[in-house]
Amino acid sequence: ILLRPRISSIFCYGFGMPACVDERLLPAAIDCVVSVVNRDDMIPRLSVNSVQHLVETVLCNGQVAKTKAWMAEDWQAVKDVHRLLELRQRSAPSSARDGASAASSEEKVAVLVEAGIRRASAERALQEEDGDLARALLRA
Repeated sequence: ILLRPRISSIFCYGFGMPACVDERLLPAAIDCVVSVVNRDDMIPRLSVNSVQHLVETVLCNGQVAKTKAWMAEDWQAVKDVHRLLELRQRSAPSSARDGASAASSEEKVAVLVEAGIRRASAERALQEEDGDLARALLRA
């Protein structure tokens, strides 16, 4: 998809690809990507809703309650780690934070350049996307 503007004849055939394209990426992929799904392959059909439906139909109520409790604990652990990182970032001296920000920005530019994007375009895309590497890659 990233090469499509430069090579208009590029085309991709994917076999057994997981369902990972959202509504924002679909218009760019619709004319140049064909996904081939084997009749019995579950990976292309796997989604949050299909797993949730499977859990609800296969597990008894007690198992579902335990699974939900475990998932809640896991999610709380993720939030705790995120909060800890925020607190560490706030407690770091401002000069250290600025240096880390600049270094990570340079690293992001390097990743985009390695992906074949011109340096000026990479820097502009990162600036327009507030440093978000994934969105900058799509923009560039």
